[in-house]
Amino acid sequence: MPASCALVSDSRRVRAADAIERSCAGAKLCAALDWTTAPLLRVRVRSTSDGSAKPAEIARALGVWGSDDARGEHAQIARLALVTAA
Repeated sequence: MPASCALVSDSRRVRAADAIERSCAGAKLCAALDWTTAPLLRVRVRSTSDGSAKPAEIARALGVWGSDDARGEHAQIARLALVTAA
């Protein structure tokens, strides 16, 4: 994944998307979330007074969401932190 990605919608941009290799940290995170161990993707999104992109919108924009069928398999999403910057 590139360090910065294309526009998701309106002025809401993905700041960074990083693949987390199958590592000890990735395995621990999967275990803490009660997920099957699998490759992970960490995404940082800028949030402004206009709002931010929804996790499912970002997954679709990056091509990792999965099936468009509501009954199909989709990416598992967890919001793990909200960070403020001055």
